[in-house]
Amino acid sequence: MDQKKIIQAVMGFWPVEGQRCLNTLRGDTKPNCHFKWQSGYLRLHDYGRDLYHKRNCFDLVSIKINGRPIMGRPDLDDALGWIKSNVGETGQLIQRFPEEFKFTLNVEQKPIPKAGLEYWGEYGITVTQLIEDGVTGVEQYDFNTEDAPRVKMICYPEDVAFCYWYKSGHKKVYRPNQSEPYKKWRTDCIQTDVHFDNGVKCDEIFILGSYKDTRVCRNAGFEAKGLQSESAWPGENIIRKWASESKMLYFMFDLDRGGYDNSQEFVRKCKELDVAAQAIYLPPRIKSDHGFKDLAAARTKFNDSLIHLAVKKAKENVILSSWK
Repeated sequence: MDQKKIIQAVMGFWPVEGQRCLNTLRGDTKPNCHFKWQSGYLRLHDYGRDLYHKRNCFDLVSIKINGRPIMGRPDLDDALGWIKSNVGETGQLIQRFPEEFKFTLNVEQKPIPKAGLEYWGEYGITVTQLIEDGVTGVEQYDFNTEDAPRVKMICYPEDVAFCYWYKSGHKKVYRPNQSEPYKKWRTDCIQTDVHFDNGVKCDEIFILGSYKDTRVCRNAGFEAKGLQSESAWPGENIIRKWASESKMLYFMFDLDRGGYDNSQEFVRKCKELDVAAQAIYLPPRIKSDHGFKDLAAARTKFNDSLIHLAVKKAKENVILSSWK
């Protein structure tokens, strides 16, 4: 069986490794995905939705026909039946095992300059909190790619650039003023690298998809944890740990399609682990003349007290009728 032929039948186009493409299974409008050979399979890399990320051809078929990746022999049999009927492919799967690529990232840090402090100040985040949270400025950084040995990026004074440093030793460069994803973020983190995993016991924990939103939520008086991104499921061990520290986990992602889909997916995974969890969303209007996608954006207009009120209202509206 030819994996590319199967993917073409599922996705509607011939996959080219490394080339940006749409995820046609979720109505994507921007080509921010790509395919890459890993462990013998040509896998879809979709960082916007965990359901599709790093899935092989059989998983993609199963998602198309059953709404989930392969989770057992019945799903695989369904996928093989679909492939036989729609692609005409049977027999031995053609696999490829390229040399594994090892990504490395080096960061030269510096104190956060005035422009950087002004950036965080808009969200009510202080220099003391940044230091406590392991956030620094960036002088320069370099990394390798599959096409080049090293790429060096210099961050000039007018270029606002930060680095999040994790207890594991991993790090993430964040340049908020850059529009291209490959310039805006660069990280060697894994999904178990999270913000504020401090072991505090409480009634409820709020889980957000970025450091910025998480710090804003904490400043408003809530116990909040931050993921690598809204699509970065932190794994069973961390979820069970947080569940043991609280009575309820609230996933509060952005008020958009990606935030909605990912939070619903994570709640489903929590239920499979018998963990109490809900997906909640920022009310579309804190005041009648304002609407915000996330907590950080709301904090640029309102103080911590109103952010606290907004989060409380979000808990009352598990799914907002006005979300669409």
